[in-house]
Amino acid sequence: MFEPAAGPAGEPGVDVAPVVHLETVSVLRLRVTPGAGEADHVHDVDGYLVVLDGTVEVVVGGTVSAAPTGTVVYVPAGTVHGVRCSASDATGHDDRAGAAEVLELFVPGLRPGRPLSTPAAGAGPGGAGGSGRSFSTRIDVEGFTTGARAGGFAVQTLADAASGAPGCVLNAARVQPGGTGPAVHIHRFDQLFVVLQGELHVDVALDRVVARSHDVVVLPAGVPHTQWNEGSGTEIHLAVLVPPPGPGEPVTLPVRFEPAG
Repeated sequence: MFEPAAGPAGEPGVDVAPVVHLETVSVLRLRVTPGAGEADHVHDVDGYLVVLDGTVEVVVGGTVSAAPTGTVVYVPAGTVHGVRCSASDATGHDDRAGAAEVLELFVPGLRPGRPLSTPAAGAGPGGAGGSGRSFSTRIDVEGFTTGARAGGFAVQTLADAASGAPGCVLNAARVQPGGTGPAVHIHRFDQLFVVLQGELHVDVALDRVVARSHDVVVLPAGVPHTQWNEGSGTEIHLAVLVPPPGPGEPVTLPVRFEPAG
């Protein structure tokens, strides 16, 4: 298990905590206080920044972009980047008070003995060693309408190979009150649920999990599971599929799961 220090480069005001570590994906939680931020750095694997709360400034290759809650930023391996939390807006007034929270997903998972990051000065000429291009995207409310399925369940894709991020598929899913996902099933790949809004019930083999805002549910390949929304409000979560299913490979494999005895 990787054990990061207080920040990716020891920066004050940036707290980093490990969340998940699999061979296919590692997840860190960043908490950035107003006025603080990371020094520009690179990773040797692809990264996906998910803004859980607040608004941050994401610096990629010298370009600064505002990333409010719900934004996903893809950062290819070797690309110089950093995350900052502004202390105030252009008028000097801070209407985004409080720390920002960001999940950072690394695909594939971080390797033991390797540094979490390398300072930008060590990235080499040009500062970008990745083969792809960074991009950002946000959940489109209307996109759930076009991706609606039976049972009050709807999905839209935020990042995949077609959009230039080949390491995983990152979907946003909306489950209406009383809605359900697919019946009990398994995948040939690892899957993570990241709850952004509401409350999601998940049966994971013999365990029942109630995941609330900002919780992460880990579903290793081959583990039977199903999910639904028992609450009175709409639930929205991210579903991370890693490694991505191949062409023609079924995403969901229905199974009959009955405890022995």
